[in-house]
Amino acid sequence: MVGAEVAAELSTYASTARVAGPDRYQTNMALVQRYWPSGKMGMLVATALDYPDALCAGAAAARSGQAVVLMGGRYLHPKTREFLENNESRFTTITMIGGDNALPPVTDWMIRKSLAR
Repeated sequence: MVGAEVAAELSTYASTARVAGPDRYQTNMALVQRYWPSGKMGMLVATALDYPDALCAGAAAARSGQAVVLMGGRYLHPKTREFLENNESRFTTITMIGGDNALPPVTDWMIRKSLAR
């Protein structure tokens, strides 16, 4: 979490906005909804349980303009599932970031099931 002091200092350099949710998965969905409110998008999937893969996914997303969707290992947060189900036609690509230990094969199945693919 970015503290108020750091946020205040950052705002002297650029416009800032705080986007948050009650947990990392809902914060993730709040970011996706804020920056991709409509239109087609690609999805980069990374684990939320260990930062290296998510860090790489964030860099790839910034470069490619795709959204990062966080997973909890074998866990798809209900709000994430709901967002995927309600926006299934918007996703053009799905790219998994990380190996089977970070994102077990069942992860791909859960996402595709939520997207009715």
